[in-house]
Amino acid sequence: MTRIIVRCVVVFAVASFLAACGASTQGPTTWLDRPLDGATVPLGPVTIQAHASDVDGVAVFEFFVHDNPLVTVPAEGFRLCEATSGWNPTEPGTYNIYARATDSQGNVGPYATSKVTVG
Repeated sequence: MTRIIVRCVVVFAVASFLAACGASTQGPTTWLDRPLDGATVPLGPVTIQAHASDVDGVAVFEFFVHDNPLVTVPAEGFRLCEATSGWNPTEPGTYNIYARATDSQGNVGPYATSKVTVG
């Protein structure tokens, strides 16, 4: 009886260890470096810069203005990556800029957001 209990404990411990070693299903953490949330920028070309971090490596960035896709930028596949994109707003106003990243396993992370005023 003691052997059965010991075997069950060993099997459970090995199974728990192997489950913990599996691939992450969480997407990258992304943040916007510029423009910062709450910034005011002049009407004209704006550089959008984001970083993302993920243990599986960052594969791609996506940039959006409001709900409209702006551009997809490939990443280098490292744990910490950076991407930039140009954006040329056509009129003054308040805009929501979003960025998110996908890791090398296809897991998509949450959006990073900056609300900026143009003009």
